Amino acid sequence: MIFVLSTLLFTACNTESTDTKTDDYIINTVKKVEILDHKFSNYFLTYEEYLKGLKDLFVNAFDENKHYERKYAEIDIRNFTDEQLKNIREKYIKENKEDKVEVEISKIYSDGKYKYVFTKANIIQPYMPKNKENITGIVITRKYAFVKENNDWKIQYIDQALYSNNIPFEKMEYNKFNNKLVQYITKFDPLEN
Repeated sequence: MIFVLSTLLFTACNTESTDTKTDDYIINTVKKVEILDHKFSNYFLTYEEYLKGLKDLFVNAFDENKHYERKYAEIDIRNFTDEQLKNIREKYIKENKEDKVEVEISKIYSDGKYKYVFTKANIIQPYMPKNKENITGIVITRKYAFVKENNDWKIQYIDQALYSNNIPFEKMEYNKFNNKLVQYITKFDPLEN
């Protein structure tokens, strides 16, 4: 009887430990993608460095061009060198000291096969001109879908929507799970990592 109880207790603890490790891995993976995407879009990474950082986080069938589609830099920066990117950054830093990026990451949601994580990025861009609507930034909402591939959790897809920062959050896409607003648990600046 004692043996059976200790075996059940060990199994329960081991399962909980595995779930915690899986959840930590998924949240850290989302954070890594957000850091890479924002650093790339803000001229801190070459395209080659960007793709190298993303390589092992997605399912094997993921289309590489989808990564580039997530960027919000206004120019095509795929072929820029480190030096060219540095010059662009220095120019924008000189002209705009108020630029900022803040990313929020949700808790993990699941429907059985998939695990989902939602993000919301508030971006005040140095290269976003102020206009008569007083729009000084953008908001990017995302839904990450993770699936198991070869016993590892990988990103199968990322849905993304882009808004001006004067749109109410409730009217945006990719901020709900089962028709309820998601709960964000982590907030950070991806450009400081």
